[in-house]
Amino acid sequence: TSGETRSNAVMFTAIEGTTYLISVDGEYGATGDIALHLSFTYNFSTLAGLAGTSGTANGTGTAARFNRLNASAPDNLGNVYVADLNNHAIRKVAADGTVTTLAGSPGTSGYTNATGTAARFNTPSGIVVAPDGNIYVADGSNHAIRKITPAGVVTTFAGATTATTG
Repeated sequence: TSGETRSNAVMFTAIEGTTYLISVDGEYGATGDIALHLSFTYNFSTLAGLAGTSGTANGTGTAARFNRLNASAPDNLGNVYVADLNNHAIRKVAADGTVTTLAGSPGTSGYTNATGTAARFNTPSGIVVAPDGNIYVADGSNHAIRKITPAGVVTTFAGATTATTG
């Protein structure tokens, strides 16, 4: 009936006990917004690193150390790449929790296009993985977008081409 307020809700449990609640509230026949509410239940566990403990160590699980993770992005192979802000490095976390440094030298800032740990970043603050596997990093204090190939070759994609201050 026009103008009648109704609420419909559907609740179901899906993969691994995750509960989804979808409810639609609205006025039938009215011109207005219909609200869609989604509620999710998540279970979290530590894949790598140790809460409250910073550092620069590569390793597996809680043996790995980071220093202020600022951004992360997954690839199509189940890996997650993270911008390790205060370590000035891009780290790769494999699905089994193994952490390696893809580019940059943890603890050493700078601006160098090179391969692997010979490359330098200065507070990498954003990261995205393209469908072709290349990684693009917002190198914050260097005011540049850097490109990293799957082999770890770092080049400047856009922005400053030398270290900047300020």
